[in-house]
Amino acid sequence: RALAAAAPAAGPEWVGPLRIWWRKPATVVEAAEDANDLFDSPVAPGSWLARIDGQSVLEAGRHEVLQLLQDHQHLQMQSSGLSSRVRAGAYLAQLKETAEDPEWLGPLRLSWSLPCPTLRDVHPDFVDCFMQTPNDG
Repeated sequence: RALAAAAPAAGPEWVGPLRIWWRKPATVVEAAEDANDLFDSPVAPGSWLARIDGQSVLEAGRHEVLQLLQDHQHLQMQSSGLSSRVRAGAYLAQLKETAEDPEWLGPLRLSWSLPCPTLRDVHPDFVDCFMQTPNDG
């Protein structure tokens, strides 16, 4: 059961098997190994909470989501493949501002140059997410 805390979380927090980033929509940044046993479709970092008992929670805040989770019967998660991973990666990158290599944004390694960032590399685990193999530049 989800319990509402007195003060809003400053960052992501664990709610059952899901570590949720409280943005709109509420987005998963980490999932316990057994999380997928609880859902009809796979849950991965970047998936977001779409519906609780048929009610859309895409624009709901932390307090409302936690209230609905306390008596829920059915949760519907959504994901959009690579964009979900990039969204989760972007958040994690923000948390690690002192990372060893700040050029990595999720599975993408970028060169932060003007007028726009340039793709330098793609993590090998994510190459299959692209319709064609990304090239440097």
